[in-house]
Formats: sequence, structure tokens, C-alpha cells
Amino acid sequence: MSGERSPRNAIAMTITWWYVRRLIRKRGAAAVAGIVAGEGLSLGKRQPKRQVLRWLFVAGLAAGAGVVWWRRRQGGGGGDDWGDWQPLAPEPPVPAEPAPAPEPLRDPVAT
Repeated sequence: MSGERSPRNAIAMTITWWYVRRLIRKRGAAAVAGIVAGEGLSLGKRQPKRQVLRWLFVAGLAAGAGVVWWRRRQGGGGGDDWGDWQPLAPEPPVPAEPAPAPEPLRDPVAT
């Protein structure tokens, strides 16, 4: 259903593309004007939500590195720790039943 083409989708995509292109042009023009004026590139205001997500990401990386370090110190090494697990033996293929033979056609001459 998502691949359907309809006039409504075409109009919505056209308007969205126009808006995004306009936004990119305005921001690009503002950036060029700032560089020409000697302000350099500004990264904009810091957004608190992004900072929180960034710190959560850094904390997750640190925790993951700590777990890896702890496992290596416990003697886990770099090998896989699967214990005594063995893969299952493959099952033999089930023979396919032969297709039934078609019935012979009746003789079309019936006089």
C-alpha cells in the first residue's frame, strides 16, 4: 500500500520538497552571510534534549566497556562462552510424495 501513487501523495511530496528546499536555501544563505561577515560557522544553540541523549550514549558506551573489561578480567578471554552446547544434527530430508497421475480423457465421440 505504501508504494501506491496517487495525486494526493504527489501533491504532499511536492509541497514537502518545496518546503525543505526553501529551508535549506535560507539556512545556507544565512551561513554564507555569517561567514562573509566574519562570524565563522556557528553551531547554533545547544539543545538540552540532545545533550541528555549524548550523555546517555556516552554513559552506555562506558558501561559496555566496563562490562567487557570485567569479563576479560574474570578469565572470559576473547573466545565464545557457549559451554557444552552442541548444534543439533540435521534432520534427513522427507521424501516428497509423488503427484497423482491425471485421469485419462474420455473419448469425445459419443454417438
